[in-house]
Amino acid sequence: MKFFLVIISLLLSVSHSFGQTLSATQDYRSNKDKEHDLSTFKGSQYLEDDFKLSIVQDKLTNKETKLYLRYDVYSDTFERKVTPTSSSHTFLEKAYGVEVLYNSRSFTYTNFSDKNNNSIIGYIEYIGNYDSNSYFIKHEKTLRLPEKAPNPQVPDKAGKISDDYYFLISDKTGKKPLDVTKRNIYDLFANEDKDAIKNILKENKLKFKDPLDLKIFLKNLNK
Repeated sequence: MKFFLVIISLLLSVSHSFGQTLSATQDYRSNKDKEHDLSTFKGSQYLEDDFKLSIVQDKLTNKETKLYLRYDVYSDTFERKVTPTSSSHTFLEKAYGVEVLYNSRSFTYTNFSDKNNNSIIGYIEYIGNYDSNSYFIKHEKTLRLPEKAPNPQVPDKAGKISDDYYFLISDKTGKKPLDVTKRNIYDLFANEDKDAIKNILKENKLKFKDPLDLKIFLKNLNK
């Protein structure tokens, strides 16, 4: 009897330990952020630092709401205010099928494949279409954590927030990453006249090192 009680006690202990681990794992990102005040980092976690008058569209109910929003790219959330002078903000609820017209830029909350071909859900920016395909940008932010200087006479190295992004194409198979460069653009749009593509690149000085370069390219290609 004592043997069984010991076994049960061990099982409960293991179960409790796994529960704590899962909880800590699920909350890892928020705990990690609490350890570092991002306001002290160089760079910004936001797409734009100011709140912008925006329109939130619920495609399921056809309801539109005007709000002042700011897109926190790092946490992939929209902060919201009812008026631009509000002292505090809340967060826009994430829901599949919601589209956000933010400062004349269109974002949708949907599922897609990320750079590592993992299926995830989040906000992506619509930038145009060509033929039967649609194109998007997934905005990201990367952190370089602060570093303590080895010598007290040298200042510590501040943390840094950097911009990152990748393109997505939406076709019959879903939304998936798309590598776009100045070299492969001719292959990606092989049905178009090469001289026409060359002129668009030259006139707009497009090198696809800016997230909006593909948007400019598609706009000119569809003229």
